[in-house]
Amino acid sequence: MAQKKHWRDKHDKVFAELESYKKAHPETPAPPAPPQKKKEADKDDELNHRIAVLELQRDNPDLKLTREAADMAIAFSKTRGTTPQEVISSTFFQTFLKEEDDKKKAAGGTPDPSHRAGQPAEDWEKYVRDPALIKTLSKEKYTELQAWIKANPDKVPKE
Repeated sequence: MAQKKHWRDKHDKVFAELESYKKAHPETPAPPAPPQKKKEADKDDELNHRIAVLELQRDNPDLKLTREAADMAIAFSKTRGTTPQEVISSTFFQTFLKEEDDKKKAAGGTPDPSHRAGQPAEDWEKYVRDPALIKTLSKEKYTELQAWIKANPDKVPKE
């Protein structure tokens, strides 16, 4: 019983202090709730972002921008305070795109052909038969042709 009386007295005392505090300090209005974004505004922002991505992809067809790369260009341009086109034309972003392209080619590509069997021998006789083809040879190939002619004089037609 003594405990009940003790806690009841304590409750009454704290409640009385609370009432006196409320009288001394009139209730301040609660701060207004922060304005919430409208869902329509979110949809508009998303739509504007998609349009910006599509415009970047359209304006730069030679780069073959992925959506992720265009998103990165837009985000980077916002942080730098520039246009996405300026970001895309920067050497930093060009290098990034090249590296991404190389990664995709390496991941999905086929390995280089093996040269263990060697390269097929050049058909030097066709150049000897048709001298007009000699003009199409590079300097290295022309040197190889001359070496072949010296090594195979019997295959060269006599005029």
